[in-house]
Amino acid sequence: MPRHFTARSNKLYLCGHPDSEGCASNFANDAVCIVCHKSFYDNGSKSLKQFTEFQKTIPPAALFLIGTIIHNIIYIYSKYGQVNGAKQTPIKDSETSYDCISMLFNRTNKDAYHRPKLHQMLRSWALEDM
Repeated sequence: MPRHFTARSNKLYLCGHPDSEGCASNFANDAVCIVCHKSFYDNGSKSLKQFTEFQKTIPPAALFLIGTIIHNIIYIYSKYGQVNGAKQTPIKDSETSYDCISMLFNRTNKDAYHRPKLHQMLRSWALEDM
C-alpha cells in the first residue's frame, strides 16, 4: 500500500465490487465482512451472536466499529510501514473516523437504491455464521 494513502480522505476500503448495475457496493468489502465475523460471530462464550439483535443483522454501530478498526490498521501501516500491537492511533482520530463512517452509512441508508442492498447484505452476513 502506498505511503501517501490516507484512509481519512479515502473510504474506498469500505466498498466492494460494483453491482450488476455498475453502482458502488457500499460497506461491502470482503475485509469488512471477515472482520465482522471474526469480531462478533465466533464460537466463543462472549460472542455477540448470542444476542437477538446480532442474529437478525449486523447492527450499524457494529459496522461503524469495524470500519474504524480497519481504518486504524490502514493508518498505522501508512504511518509506520508495519502493524504491530505497540502502534496505536490517537483516540480523537478513532472518534473522527467512527463519526465519518456513521455519516457515510446514514447517507447510504437514505439512498433509495443503496438502502435495500445495504440492509440485505447486513442480514445475510449475520445469517452466514448462525
